[in-house]
Amino acid sequence: MKKSHGVVLGFFVVALAAYTFASPYLALKDLRAAAQAGNAEGISDHVDFPAVRESLKNSVNAMVAKDIERKGDGKYAKLGAAFASAFTGPLVEAYVTPQNIARMVQGQKVDPMFGKGQEAPPADAAGKPAFRERYETMGRFVVESVGRDKDGKETVTGFVFSRQGLFGWKLTSLRLPNL
Repeated sequence: MKKSHGVVLGFFVVALAAYTFASPYLALKDLRAAAQAGNAEGISDHVDFPAVRESLKNSVNAMVAKDIERKGDGKYAKLGAAFASAFTGPLVEAYVTPQNIARMVQGQKVDPMFGKGQEAPPADAAGKPAFRERYETMGRFVVESVGRDKDGKETVTGFVFSRQGLFGWKLTSLRLPNL
């Protein structure tokens, strides 16, 4: 009798561990399905928009600061940085929408100025964007969409999912090419 309880408990533990490991893949599957269906509410269920916007603003501001540092200390550089910082917020707000997330998840490039989707050049022999999925930590899961720019150089867009509770995952950050 006790042996059967141990077997049941062991099975339960293994099933729980397998489901915990598979949960970000299931969240990604649901996000892709919502994106293909054009279901903005379904997309919103899997995306923490304030966190994505904040991470993108920080990335763009860091890129601008790095570019200014690289170009030197011209008298207009700091003025340009101030203007760039002022425009970052509204541009990111306009860029991070359910429609643009849907386009990116499907492997399309999104014009950051106008939000228009464009077909990404194929990255694999089958003509589909290549995706790499991996855990960075137990609480962070990254999906990388690999494509090519017009010069044939590899571009990688990263979608960072963070654990929400034991089984839940939400998109919390984007890693855009060259940022």
